[in-house]
Amino acid sequence: MRRTKAGTLVAGALSQVVLLTAASMAFAVPSAAAAGDLGTVDMGGNTQLSAAVYDSRGQLVRHLEELAPRTGKVTLRWDGKDDSGQDLPKGTYTWRAATSATVGKDDGGVGDSGQPQPGYAYEASDAPGKPAAVAYGPDGDLYVQSAYEEMHGNIRRYRQGDIATGKRVWASRDGFANQGVAVAADDRYVYAAIHADYDQGYQSYRIVRLDGATGKPANWYNGGGITVGKWQQGTMPVTGIATDENYLWVVDAGNNELRTFFKGEGGPAPVLEGRSFLPLDNPRGIVAAGPNRFWIVTGDHVSRYRHDVGTQRLIEETRTPALNQPYGVALHGSTLFVSEVGTGQVRRYDVAGAKPVQTAAWFGTMTPGTVSDTEFGWKYDGVLTDVPTGNAAIAVSPDGKTLAVVDVWNGRTMFYDAGTGTPKPERLQGLPDPTPDIQQTPDGPRLVSQAREYDVDYQRAGHPWRLASNWVPTDLPEYSRWVSLRWVGGRQYAYVFTGRSTGMPLGGVLIYRLHTERPGHGMRQVGRIKVANTPPRNEYDTPNPALEISTDANGDGKYDPAETEVTNHAGYTPGAPSVSVDAEGTLWFASAGVIAKQPRSYGRSGVAKLPLRAVDNGNPVYKVDDFALVAEYRGDPSGAHEATGAEVRYDSTNKRVFAAVRTGEFDAMANHGGNAVLMLDLRTGQRSLVSGRHLALGPPNRARDSVDALAVDSTDGYYYVGNATGGSAQGVTRYTWDGLATAHARSDTTVYSSGLFDQGMSLAAFTHTNGTRYVYAQDDGYGRNSLYAFTGAGSERRSEGSTEWPGSPVSNGLLAWLKLDSGLLGATNPGGFAEDSSGKDNWGVFLGNGKPMSRLPWERDGGVHRGALTFDGDEVRGVHFGKNSWSGAPDRLIDSRSALTVATWVRTTDSGPILSYQNTAFTNNDTTPARSATVLAVGADGYLQGGIGCAQAKSAQKVNDGQWHHVALSVGPTVQTLYVDGAAVPIQCQLPVRDQGFTALGVAYTPGTGYTRFKGSLDDVRVYDRTLPAAEITQVGKKEDRGPFASWPLMSFDGKATRVTLPNEIAENAPLTFTLRMKPAPGGGVILGDQRTPYPVELPKEYEVTDDKSLLSKKLLSLDPDGTIRGNLFDNAMKSEPQDIYKGQWHRLTVTVTPEPNDRFRTVLYLGEKKLAEASSLSAHWGFLRSATQLGVGQDGSGVWQFYQGQLDDVRCYDRVLSLEEIRELP
Repeated sequence: MRRTKAGTLVAGALSQVVLLTAASMAFAVPSAAAAGDLGTVDMGGNTQLSAAVYDSRGQLVRHLEELAPRTGKVTLRWDGKDDSGQDLPKGTYTWRAATSATVGKDDGGVGDSGQPQPGYAYEASDAPGKPAAVAYGPDGDLYVQSAYEEMHGNIRRYRQGDIATGKRVWASRDGFANQGVAVAADDRYVYAAIHADYDQGYQSYRIVRLDGATGKPANWYNGGGITVGKWQQGTMPVTGIATDENYLWVVDAGNNELRTFFKGEGGPAPVLEGRSFLPLDNPRGIVAAGPNRFWIVTGDHVSRYRHDVGTQRLIEETRTPALNQPYGVALHGSTLFVSEVGTGQVRRYDVAGAKPVQTAAWFGTMTPGTVSDTEFGWKYDGVLTDVPTGNAAIAVSPDGKTLAVVDVWNGRTMFYDAGTGTPKPERLQGLPDPTPDIQQTPDGPRLVSQAREYDVDYQRAGHPWRLASNWVPTDLPEYSRWVSLRWVGGRQYAYVFTGRSTGMPLGGVLIYRLHTERPGHGMRQVGRIKVANTPPRNEYDTPNPALEISTDANGDGKYDPAETEVTNHAGYTPGAPSVSVDAEGTLWFASAGVIAKQPRSYGRSGVAKLPLRAVDNGNPVYKVDDFALVAEYRGDPSGAHEATGAEVRYDSTNKRVFAAVRTGEFDAMANHGGNAVLMLDLRTGQRSLVSGRHLALGPPNRARDSVDALAVDSTDGYYYVGNATGGSAQGVTRYTWDGLATAHARSDTTVYSSGLFDQGMSLAAFTHTNGTRYVYAQDDGYGRNSLYAFTGAGSERRSEGSTEWPGSPVSNGLLAWLKLDSGLLGATNPGGFAEDSSGKDNWGVFLGNGKPMSRLPWERDGGVHRGALTFDGDEVRGVHFGKNSWSGAPDRLIDSRSALTVATWVRTTDSGPILSYQNTAFTNNDTTPARSATVLAVGADGYLQGGIGCAQAKSAQKVNDGQWHHVALSVGPTVQTLYVDGAAVPIQCQLPVRDQGFTALGVAYTPGTGYTRFKGSLDDVRVYDRTLPAAEITQVGKKEDRGPFASWPLMSFDGKATRVTLPNEIAENAPLTFTLRMKPAPGGGVILGDQRTPYPVELPKEYEVTDDKSLLSKKLLSLDPDGTIRGNLFDNAMKSEPQDIYKGQWHRLTVTVTPEPNDRFRTVLYLGEKKLAEASSLSAHWGFLRSATQLGVGQDGSGVWQFYQGQLDDVRCYDRVLSLEEIRELP
């Protein structure tokens, strides 16, 4: 089935914009002769239709409609094909339809106090998620530095009047850089201490200088910052900076020194008795106190020092009384403010006299639990801000009216009346790496994100919210962002899902009981589920996770041996986090494994559960014997053999498990999601897999189609999928339990990297008492929980029916069908899998050399039917037809059958076995079988040879010419027939008894020779349980029409306004070939461009990450006036030498994009058949962020629109890479 798409030609004024939408894209619909009527759906008052066909197992095999706008009565029709266009076998099929008037919309967000500003990108007002340092400039503007921001500026400037909305003057354009815990400002520059060398893992500390007016780098003569010294996480960083007229005074807490640098040139200033450093006792904060005077935190007090210019000595003049871990200092006139980590207090002193006199002490230390405006988590901040002893940065405004206080533990910067300590209403409240989860409480559903509970008013416009409590554990050396809160048995618990951490090097689950001190306060660890590694447990085993479960039954804060159970026959692999807990306290594991205790047993993997057995004396009790697989990845009916290790959700009302999985159908985004959703109904045993692919929109699009996030609402049993919707914005789709979409919501925020999902815990759904379905989504780019509302769900209706499909001859009788279009690789080789599309679970398992693969073995578009698998005799040594990757049970694929047919496409310039069988399992270790036989092979002479149990026949023609040939062996009781491209060679042979057990592609054992291996490519391997006649062999051997998925005819461009809007798959998808004929006028221009917003809409103001708009807009193909041709598809910059293209002649211009290992993409630029340039990129990530693609116009980093002048014709887009021979044949 080919899909066609139309472009829209627009000429004239720039305001005349017509965009191609999903609704306007047409795709091929079966004709009356090819399709049959399934049934009729009455839309009623609904406006959207989704429909699909399911096989007898309940597996969705064909999408018919997806959120299609329809009215009246709609007849559903089906042509008997699956979603890939292949004929399905005969059988009973069910169709199901869902109609809906449900509306999904962006409904704001929770966790970030910033309010979007008209005309600005959202990040122009988002709040710091980990504020770690604060300072005021001389004009009263506020500067906040973050210890970490995912994508945006770590240094922000605010005007006092804009704090309430979060609108800032600027943020540093740095992405992950400029993270640190010390900042200062003068009337011209901002100075910040940062963890330097992000790409090197933060190995040193530097001081950088920014232009105070713009936030742009304004570093010293060397172009970089001042290197303070070496640093590593866990040691003290630079904690304070002060400025005077000539120098920077820097507190290097890691080396217990005060450092001095020249402000003008950035070099060390030897003004401390001839040196640029002075040892101090445990220094922290510093503030200037007039010419040559400073207040500096040293040890347990704060001292005022005078710098004697003549002697260069630093002389202590006075000090405060002893304090409990003083940290920050701020000064206005004769009023000194000191923050105290140990007590959570800010102390105010009058320092006009000889000794400081305390005049007030405000605030206090919070305990885990309820958050208030006057309690801080400073002493817990070591794991958040890289200050091991806690961070309590403060600053006072130049007018002395406002005290700014950083509270990293709660993600907020607070403001107080500097005279009374009274909290002010404005604040900057942020949330780094949100991980939304819904907790069912006695008062209803409550949002939890990173162990922070939020109160949200869903009845009021804008849904006002507040941070209510913070249950992040304080006893862990590392911060864990994955926390679920659950009420079980009338008590509240925190389930903390950890990765690698001290005490649990392989990760696990920690369980805390809450409210242990008093209601709303205190938490204590009461349980632990620890992952450990064990050696192989029998001759077939590999190292596997083991399980250790402990309960602190006696409450002594330790796990005694009597309180611990251990098993090495069950475990799971922690991901990010790969675990969830339901409302009943049952734990669900997305990537688990078990192995029987009996010898010669094989490991099994899948989704597992660990139910809560009891609550004993307030402690949840779990037992190792209760750990069990519920959904095994065993060669799923649709190939879902491997979980992502990130997401599993349980519908406790309807007893269904949902997991995000990777099937190899297409490359999922490189996060913790997948490309499909696996469903298992625990009541009926039904399991099915729903691809994330939106078929009506064309070829798979990894940004649009990946299952980046997954949630389930047990109220109605629907599940939700979140993704980046092709880079244009974050989106969430609502599905019935069996995969029918009923509504879609999309973010209104047009932003850079909007809606980034990069955690497994990234989507949460619930039903409100008002009937609205709410979904919270992780917006990692901006540090908030995006909120989506789905209204009108009561309109949704279901209908279904069944049909008997006779099947086509070539779809019936399949035992195994390996399309070899794509697949998955494990961490080491073997570990790769090829899906069996026959439904018989005979999926393929790679045989290799035990090392990570250096290349992708699939030619994603190089086969006859899309992809193909390349065998090199080393990294891909063969593929065995196993039930699991441990080569356990025999597959018996061709044993003792009275009829059999094997057919495949082959391409080689070498030789080797195509199919063989033997009586022992195929392994990498080349065990010697007692019995073995080769079924099909390419001989050393280049001829195909084949036959079972008798003298093999040889083809009449060679097949080692590097071209694709269709080969087959058809076996009957007395006659076997060998086929090459339809030409038959009969073999008179009595069918022997074949009881060997194990079958493989690409490898065979011959006595006296040993193992030989095939070198070449195979595509579309089919094994039938019947003897196919010659006519059916011919039908199986037909080549697929691989024409373009989109094309456009002759178009003229005036160089001023004419353009054509195209589908965004062109800039985002691979493999890809984009080709066109061009007759450019002198001067050329932009042939193909894309940008973040539709042309000619200007990009929103204040894109904070970078001033370079090339991340937000790109000239993908352009011509320079001198004939230089430039290409930039997938952010791969290519440039040719000047070409002779301006003489009024037609030229064929082609770009191919080929995916490579490790998320790399190789692009090649051709003029005619001449290769002009090529390039390779690490990732096309940035290309996914630009969603509007068009012919005839584009812009680069300068932001200037440029148009093409001339003609274009025969523009084509292929979802494969054309060979050079195919490029030569293009007109």
